[in-house]
Amino acid sequence: MKIKYLLMITLAILFILPATAQVRVGSLDAPEKGAILDLSSTSFVGGLKLPNVTITDLGKIPIAFTDASVQGQDVNQNLKGLMVYNMIASTGIEIGVYVWDGDNWISFGSNAPVPPPTQGTLP
Repeated sequence: MKIKYLLMITLAILFILPATAQVRVGSLDAPEKGAILDLSSTSFVGGLKLPNVTITDLGKIPIAFTDASVQGQDVNQNLKGLMVYNMIASTGIEIGVYVWDGDNWISFGSNAPVPPPTQGTLP
């Protein structure tokens, strides 16, 4: 009898665990399908805060990274897609959001304001 209950509890846990792999922050609603992390807000009181770093070389992970095992590396395929906010401009490196592509930091857009489209023209 105990084995039957243990088996039922084990199966229940195995079915429940995959269902909790997705997380929505800012709402009690279920996360959107396909999103691992879903940031949601209806009050627009905040946004996503990226880690602030100082990138001095677009080909290396900053030596100030908390995890000493990746500090100063020039190649790390496991960190592809890592997003950070570069706080200090240096030669050829602007302040802004950067994404690690496995070999280099790539600027994520421009900091220049985008002008509004003029009426009757296509972007």
